[in-house]
Amino acid sequence: MITVTNHAEYMNDYNPDGVYYTTQGCNTCKFIKPARSKHCSLCDVCVSRFDHHCSWVNNCLGKKNYKFFLCFITSSAILCAYVTFVVAIVYAYIVLSEGLINMKYEAYDGQYYPVGIRFLSQYMLVRQPLLAILFLVVLFFGVAMTGFSLFHLYLVLTNQTTNEFYKRHYYGKSHTKSSRQSRIISSRTEKTTVKTAKRRALNRNKEISSRTLADEVVTTEKSPSPGTRTPYYKGIWRNITEVMGV
Repeated sequence: MITVTNHAEYMNDYNPDGVYYTTQGCNTCKFIKPARSKHCSLCDVCVSRFDHHCSWVNNCLGKKNYKFFLCFITSSAILCAYVTFVVAIVYAYIVLSEGLINMKYEAYDGQYYPVGIRFLSQYMLVRQPLLAILFLVVLFFGVAMTGFSLFHLYLVLTNQTTNEFYKRHYYGKSHTKSSRQSRIISSRTEKTTVKTAKRRALNRNKEISSRTLADEVVTTEKSPSPGTRTPYYKGIWRNITEVMGV
């Protein structure tokens, strides 16, 4: 966290990019907020390179502890994958050792049919309920944690935080909306300008050429979208070393 004592140190870490971060003060902490920092209302402190407040660890994630969070979610995903694999092996061992795969069951019509995956799953759920619940739980959390880990890996490789990712998304949507409105206004203005220029041309007995007419038409250039930039990108390797503190 940022305090009055270490404030000067964090001010030198990053420069304001002028889009996502500008020179502004924190009304609670009573100092200028360093670039890439954010005041957490839950922890009531400003956090350098703020990513998000994590309820699982009951703390803010920032410059000092983000790498440990990465290790936590990655190891959790690996552990869930390992447990899922082990439970699947146990299931396969039970099915094969007891010959369940070759068994048949009697249907309502009195006929016997070979068991399938669906029947075996129902049978094992009844016979080994705890093992089945464990398999479903670790499978669910494994998929979720893997996706979460890949998302944060993307953030590391592009040198941005979760807070900055959503800022980019917000700025991108707002810029698209404003650009659409600007194009509509520009189109209306351009049509009006063309009509005015044509009337002037007719009044001067068509002395103005089409090239001159085109010069009188006012056009506007499309401004670059601030939401498409990653201003602190330094290259993949330098991004990784910055986050991991190597």
